[in-house]
Amino acid sequence: MAQNSLIVRILEADYRRVLQHLFPGDNDEHGTILICGVCRSDRGTRLLVRRAVIAAEAVDFVESRRGYREFSARFVAKWATYCARHGLAYLAVHNHGSDERVDFSRNDLESHARAYPSLQGLIKGKPVGALVFGRRSAAGRVLIDGKFQEMAKMTVVGSRVLDLYSHPAKRPKGLDDGMYDRQFRLFGNAGQAILQGLKVGFIGLGGGGSLLNEWISRLGVGQTVPVDPDIIKKHNRPRIVGSLISDVRTKRPKVEVAKRVAKQANPGINCEPIFDDVVFEDVAARLRDCDAIFLAGDTYASRQVFNRVVHQYLIPGFHVGARVAVDEETGAVTSVRSEYRVVMPNAKGGCLDCCGLVPQEKLRLETLSDDQKRAQDYLGVEALDELAEPSVITLNVLSGAQAVNDFLMMFTGLFDGSVKLYSQRHELTTRRLYTVGHISRSKCPVCSGTEVSALAMGDEVRLPCKIRPIQERPLRARAR
Repeated sequence: MAQNSLIVRILEADYRRVLQHLFPGDNDEHGTILICGVCRSDRGTRLLVRRAVIAAEAVDFVESRRGYREFSARFVAKWATYCARHGLAYLAVHNHGSDERVDFSRNDLESHARAYPSLQGLIKGKPVGALVFGRRSAAGRVLIDGKFQEMAKMTVVGSRVLDLYSHPAKRPKGLDDGMYDRQFRLFGNAGQAILQGLKVGFIGLGGGGSLLNEWISRLGVGQTVPVDPDIIKKHNRPRIVGSLISDVRTKRPKVEVAKRVAKQANPGINCEPIFDDVVFEDVAARLRDCDAIFLAGDTYASRQVFNRVVHQYLIPGFHVGARVAVDEETGAVTSVRSEYRVVMPNAKGGCLDCCGLVPQEKLRLETLSDDQKRAQDYLGVEALDELAEPSVITLNVLSGAQAVNDFLMMFTGLFDGSVKLYSQRHELTTRRLYTVGHISRSKCPVCSGTEVSALAMGDEVRLPCKIRPIQERPLRARAR
C-alpha cells in the first residue's frame, strides 16, 4: 500500500449490519451514514468507523430529483451537526448491484462536487465523502483538505481481517524467490503480500517481546516498530533473543538488539526502533497507524496506553506475559503461569480496563518515586529491591506462540469464521489450559462506543500519556 493512502477501517459487526441493510435481497439501492474518527500519519489518512447510522427508507433515504436516490436534507443536517460537535468525519454510503467490482456513477460524482465542499465547511473541515458498496467490494471518494482522494481500501477488523477494494486486487509480484516457499504452501503468495504490507508494533522487548520480534520478522512482515526504554543487562540477557555478552558491556538498548535480530531474519524489513517509553505521547503516537500491536511490557502504564491505542484506532492487540507467584513467608513457588489475551477494539473484545487489568491505584503507585513509596509505606524499604518476579524465557513461549499464530490466522484469513478469541492461561505446574471469557462494562470509557468512550475517536482525543518536557529530547536507538 502506497504512502499517504486513504483507508477506511470498520469493525466486523458494523460491516455486517451495513451490508445486511444495503443488500436485503430486493435488488434496490439503500443508504447508510458512517461517522468516523480520523487518524493522520506518515502512512496517510485512516477513517475509523465509530458509528453506522442506518437511513430509513422513504424517510431518510428518498427519491432524488437529479438521480435515483439521495439522503434527505434533514437527515444530512442532523448527522453533519453531530460530526461537527464531536470532531468526526462524515461518509455517505449507498450500494450498487455489483459483486467484486464497484464504482461511482456519473450522477454520484456530480453530487459529490455539488454538495461536499459546503458540507465540509459545516463539519469544520473534517473529511467528507462517500462510499459505494458491491457485495464483495467497496469504492470511496473523500474530500480531504479541499481535494478529493480515492480510497485505497476498506479494512474490516474482526477475527478475520478483510480488505475490500473497488475491483479485484492484482496478483502480487516479486515475492516468490524461494525464501517463503513453505509459507506460500499455507496461505499463498497473496497471504505473503498481506504480511509484507503490514506495520506491527511491539511494546516491551524483554523475554516475551524479543521472541515476538523475531517470529514476526521471520514471517516476512514489512515494517515493525519496537519500543522499549531499557538496555541489555547481565541479569536479563538469558531471556532476550539475540543478545550478546558484548551488548551488556556496551549497554546496548534492547531495541537495537531487536533491530539486529529482525534484519538477520528478514533483510528487507523496515524496522524503526524507539529507545524510549511508550507512556510518552510522542512515542505512543508512532503506533497509531500500526495494523497490529503486541504488548509484552510489565507496567500498568504501558497496559493503559496499549489498551487505548487498540480501541481508539481500531487496531487488533495481543497481550502476552508470564506470572510466577511466590509465598511471601516461605519463598516457595506456588504458581507458574503463561497468560495470553487478544484485545479486539469492540465492546466485548477483551478490553483491559473492563477486565480490571489497569487498576488506577497501581497506576498511581507507578508514578511515585522510591522515596514517595517509602513515605507512604506501600511496600516497605526492603521490598523495593524485590519487585522483579522470577522469569525464564521458556515461560513466554506458550503465550507468544499463540499470539503470533492468532495474528497469522487473523490477517491471512485462515481463522474459522466461528472462532472465539478468548483469553488463555496455561498453569505450567499442573499442565492445565484454561479459557477465560471477556468482561465488558456497558459504559466503559475506552471500549463501549458510548458518547464518552474513546472507541474509534482517532486523533480527536488525547491518549493517556505523559507530555515530554520541551527541554527533554527523546532517546533514539543508535544507527548500526
